[in-house]
Amino acid sequence: MRAAKLDWTILWPAFLTNRPMRAAPLLTAEGRGGGTTSRQAVADVAVRCLASDNAIGRTLIVVDPAMGFTLRGSPRFELDVPWQAWPAPSPGA
Repeated sequence: MRAAKLDWTILWPAFLTNRPMRAAPLLTAEGRGGGTTSRQAVADVAVRCLASDNAIGRTLIVVDPAMGFTLRGSPRFELDVPWQAWPAPSPGA
């Protein structure tokens, strides 16, 4: 995969949950991360990676902000496309 002539990004999520994403997920391209992250956060990062040139050729670890302590000592990684809060679901949806 990494030797292919195609652009690629690998996302390595922490333990996946079904909870809604409440804040910007934390990313690092070095070190290790643990704890949890939501499926929604991983989807959010995947979509933003499509428009982020700095994500090309990277393996990114995706962690819930509450689990930021698991990235202690690992430099944070920011995508070119900033995070925006998702709209709250409408009642009954």
